[in-house]
Amino acid sequence: KDEKLDRDTWVYFRGQGVADTVELKFVAGGVSMEGAAQEHTRLEFSYEKLSGKTKAIATAPLGEEVVDWDFDAHVLRRYRYLCGVDTNYGEVNGQRVAVTAIYHCPDRLQLGASAIRWEPLAVYVMLEPAQSVNPELIGWHLALSKHLRKPEGGGLVGVVVDSEAGRLAAINSHSEPYLQAHYLPSYAELLYASADKTGTIANQVIRYCDSAANQVLAALRDGRVSLPCSSEAQSDLYQRRIMLPLKLG
Repeated sequence: KDEKLDRDTWVYFRGQGVADTVELKFVAGGVSMEGAAQEHTRLEFSYEKLSGKTKAIATAPLGEEVVDWDFDAHVLRRYRYLCGVDTNYGEVNGQRVAVTAIYHCPDRLQLGASAIRWEPLAVYVMLEPAQSVNPELIGWHLALSKHLRKPEGGGLVGVVVDSEAGRLAAINSHSEPYLQAHYLPSYAELLYASADKTGTIANQVIRYCDSAANQVLAALRDGRVSLPCSSEAQSDLYQRRIMLPLKLG
């Protein structure tokens, strides 16, 4: 029922200091901001639920003075490449199992693109992930450390996630690590998108990831996929980690 409610785009910002002024000017297609603390600005696509609470569908950092009211246009303008990471978890044959699925757009993003080609990049299975750590963060770390690189010629890589929404500003500004002592690389930024909503390209990619992770979990439970005996080295984050082939059939 909430899906039928009107959706709005909001800009959130903070001043540089206690008494500082932020000047807003409305321009064609958006708004310009002068004096805002860039690490605390974000663009949010959301709606008001029937309960009166706001549900964020997708959020993205701003980091620039002119804001585009069109969420997708902002993302296409700000990032050179985009990927999504989602981790789903549950019990399989008496073991705690987490599955991370990573999708990406192999083509450089271009403003005005009519469609984006999403492709699977990697699928990981982790057995007995550490109970003290959100498994989503382990998935982020695998994507960032194993698969993402600084784009040739510069530019930012947008990484879409559906967890830890309240921490993303601090992680993006490098004021805190995303996991243990690991900080986000300078060429990457985290965006939030809900996997159970639609409306933006960020939601598109996180839904692909969520669906793939759920399919692998289901296949492990009913025996359609079996894990090899060999696995990569143990870690304090999990007991075993296996990288699955992208085509499981």
